Amino acid sequence: SAWMSRFMPEAKRRGLRIDFVCLHRYPDISNPKAVDQVEAMLREAYDRYGLPVWLTECGAADVSLWHQPQVSRPTPEMAEDFVIRLLAMLERLPFVERYAWFADRVAKAYRLGTLFEMYGAKITTLGEVYRDNA
Repeated sequence: SAWMSRFMPEAKRRGLRIDFVCLHRYPDISNPKAVDQVEAMLREAYDRYGLPVWLTECGAADVSLWHQPQVSRPTPEMAEDFVIRLLAMLERLPFVERYAWFADRVAKAYRLGTLFEMYGAKITTLGEVYRDNA
């Protein structure tokens, strides 16, 4: 981002220690290239800053609710496919040290990415897919 492009050189100039770069991304999961786009973002950050990367937020969101373009209307099956492919990619990238799934159960945009039912502690189908592939 433009902010990070300004921040990182200034931090270095001031002699500040930065141990890793934190990023987040909510791609259009209806796009078959969504995981590739996340990977490209992670690689770009690593190549630019030479630091380990933490993907601190990622999720299966309905980006149309943010007025973002979509390939098609996302489905639960697309969310499951995205999770499986995303986790495999994150596990194979040696410079990705940490990652976290964003699983808001309240906001409408994130309902496809919920790992637990709205009330109670029952795991969703997507939660099972995440558990079985993480």
